[in-house]
Amino acid sequence: MIARRIRPWCPLFLILGCGRMTSREPAIPDRGNVTIPAPVSPPSPASGSARSWVLTSDARPHVYTAVTSIIFELGADPGLGRDSMTISSRFSLSFDRTNPSAQISGNVERYSIEAGSRVGPIARRPSTPIVFSGNIRNGRLSLNTAEPTLETTPACPNSASTAIAGIRRTIFLLPAQIARDMTWMDSTSSTTCHGLTPVDITLTSTYRVMGDTNHRGLAAILIERTGVISTEGQGSDGQHTVAITGNGSAAGEFYVDRVTGLLLGSEDRQIMKIIVASSGRRQEFSQTVLERVNLDSQ
Repeated sequence: MIARRIRPWCPLFLILGCGRMTSREPAIPDRGNVTIPAPVSPPSPASGSARSWVLTSDARPHVYTAVTSIIFELGADPGLGRDSMTISSRFSLSFDRTNPSAQISGNVERYSIEAGSRVGPIARRPSTPIVFSGNIRNGRLSLNTAEPTLETTPACPNSASTAIAGIRRTIFLLPAQIARDMTWMDSTSSTTCHGLTPVDITLTSTYRVMGDTNHRGLAAILIERTGVISTEGQGSDGQHTVAITGNGSAAGEFYVDRVTGLLLGSEDRQIMKIIVASSGRRQEFSQTVLERVNLDSQ
């Protein structure tokens, strides 16, 4: 069957491997018919009149909860196939956002996946706790886990990388002094697996400081992020050659502490259109990801 050959329900979001963050501004890929989605929730009104903030260091460990909802649609007609997946996790993270040479460390305490019938059972679920560490050197972000890579799929990340995929998207540097309407860019690249085919994903993001506000009762600075995503990969699945291309967009809101820049919470949305070609056949599907992360009050 075609669907079996090209694995249309294997989510690109799920398994992310080693990535890098660079301050350069690469060429923005063609967005095609994918438009930048609206913010996940209406922008929170500014609650004060401050226009600039000097951030201090905070490298202490903090605990977060995250819930990610993923919707897949096969083809342009939703009636051809639709499924969803929900990922829940709880993790600790130690990271000083104002220090470019800061060490990153933490662990995933809890992780669960609820998948629909088309996605089917997840073959290899990561076991917790998962300890991870990393750093940013010369503008490059690296996160690593202790779990070895499967020998049968050396080009693909290990299952522990699944659990730190969402954490990777919450890690970005802040200038030591920020001001309202200030903007900056970064680019994060990572490797994911579509079946046994390695796929490179690049997210080029623009951040904008919107002003001071409150998030769940805490004094915060609202930072909006918009971005464009490109994907490309080639490999084999049995006797078949598989080629994968795609593009998409992202939009989100990040709430950081007004004093330390500590992440208090975020809402992020990504929309992608992906084309998988195998043995001369092409199949298109879309993927929508909605992710919410919040500082754990316990």
